[in-house]
Amino acid sequence: MTQRESSEHMARTLREAASAHRSRDFARLQSLYDQADADAPRESGVAIAYALRLLDAWVDAYNHRWQYHEPIESEDWPALAEEVAASLSDGGMFSPPKLRGVEVRAP
Repeated sequence: MTQRESSEHMARTLREAASAHRSRDFARLQSLYDQADADAPRESGVAIAYALRLLDAWVDAYNHRWQYHEPIESEDWPALAEEVAASLSDGGMFSPPKLRGVEVRAP
């Protein structure tokens, strides 16, 4: 898979995770993370690595009843994922998303 294809694949995965979250299909988050982790090239670049960390933290937050990832709250995760997905799709320079005006470093 090329870098561009990997970015598009990860963007689709993040959008699917956002949809799963909104429909309360939280079990799907773990399988999406597992598949993304298996598919992502190890030398994937900053944006894909960030997306994987976001998915991993999202699953962890769910598993811990939305604790330990402040300031990110339960309903923030889909919007963060969609912002990262848009950045991956646009192919430009990646910068971490913002939440209530604060940059969200590696979750």
